[in-house]
Amino acid sequence: MIDKKDSLNFAKKALHLVRINLPYLAELTHNIELVATEKIATAGIFASGRLIYNPEWFGNLSLDDATFIMAHEVMHLALNSHQRTDAANRELFNITHDFIINDLLKKTFKIYEVPADGLDWDKAYRNHYSLENKSAEDLMRFIKDALEDGAINKRIFRNHWKVNLTSEKPPVDNRLATQLKELFADETDDKDASDKKDIPSNSDVLTEELEIALFPNATNKTISAQKAVIKIQARKAWSNKLMLKKVDNIFGVNQRGGSSASNYRNYEILKGLYRPPWELALQQWLEGNIMEKRSYSRPSRRGSLNSDIIRPGKIRFGNTLHIILDVSGSQAKIQPFVLGKVHEFCEQMQIEQIHIIQCGTHITKDEWVYTTELSDYQIIGTGGGDLRPAMQKLNESADVANAIIVTDGYEKILTENIAFEVLWVLTVQNSHFKPGYGTVIQLRD
Repeated sequence: MIDKKDSLNFAKKALHLVRINLPYLAELTHNIELVATEKIATAGIFASGRLIYNPEWFGNLSLDDATFIMAHEVMHLALNSHQRTDAANRELFNITHDFIINDLLKKTFKIYEVPADGLDWDKAYRNHYSLENKSAEDLMRFIKDALEDGAINKRIFRNHWKVNLTSEKPPVDNRLATQLKELFADETDDKDASDKKDIPSNSDVLTEELEIALFPNATNKTISAQKAVIKIQARKAWSNKLMLKKVDNIFGVNQRGGSSASNYRNYEILKGLYRPPWELALQQWLEGNIMEKRSYSRPSRRGSLNSDIIRPGKIRFGNTLHIILDVSGSQAKIQPFVLGKVHEFCEQMQIEQIHIIQCGTHITKDEWVYTTELSDYQIIGTGGGDLRPAMQKLNESADVANAIIVTDGYEKILTENIAFEVLWVLTVQNSHFKPGYGTVIQLRD
């Protein structure tokens, strides 16, 4: 018998591997609550992010298979499986989404079969219908028609994962299956009911009613709050995935025949799970220099009732950030790494707009960009290397207090009378770059 604590550690390890292999799901996975319970035969997930799994079943999986199954359950949240259909089609839609998700994950993990004998469209029904560019709704319509025509047998409704992975284990007392059958019971006549008596109603997309029944502390209010967070993180997950695709296109990974692993490494630098030293330095500089301003026009309320001293209060207008991008030569390809991190920090610090100046031998672009538009921002590369025109432009503006300059350090720069604080972000190792002012951080060792 596998200890629940051991199974939880194993599940956490598998979930961490999901973050590494599917980095766009990373933020979403941090809102997952793992719960080991014998009340389910395999695994399932609620819209609130609570993921339940049978510790005995799950603990007998290989780590690779466990990671696949964790990724599968999280994908149900990312694809909004719980809300995309009505009660009458819930079970069938769950099945169609399982096929879609497993097909996607097979490509992601570069495997040919779905682990734990999971639902595998290619293995069973590839000759009937192609899943290429198909939605779950498209597949569900096909399955409905195919079932009526007898083209696909009702084995399609079988368990989502193989339950007994080892012959010596006793059968699972699957009380959850009974509850699911009651919750998913269709309003059909006796004939239909007898036709369906051998069809398991197991599902891995679990309802709110079931969550409240299984977890006494869960209420509609707390579940709704958790679902709202999950919904936001699901939207961000797909935004992150689109950004990953854009970065791959910018770096030409697909054109050069790069591997999936290299794609993930690029993305981790852009919107990663970990904080290398240069990112920490960037964050500290932003927090130290892009501060909320104070003014007596908005007096502080703290302590004012019991004091004759009036203190300036915080002005909560949108913060401003100025960035100079060195776009000479290959620098245009490296800049998205830094912009990705700036985007992430600006979201946290509620910086709405960024002033970006692109400069090679001259200013090629000078514009204000909303933080939300950074993922689509275009960089125009040029030859040469002279950042003085861009720096002089900022120097002449009394409103500019600070700026980030992203460069390889081989360009001409202003050397004196700089009127603003500078953070130099070096994109290559350059021990000879010593501007004499500002803070210098190294993007790469």
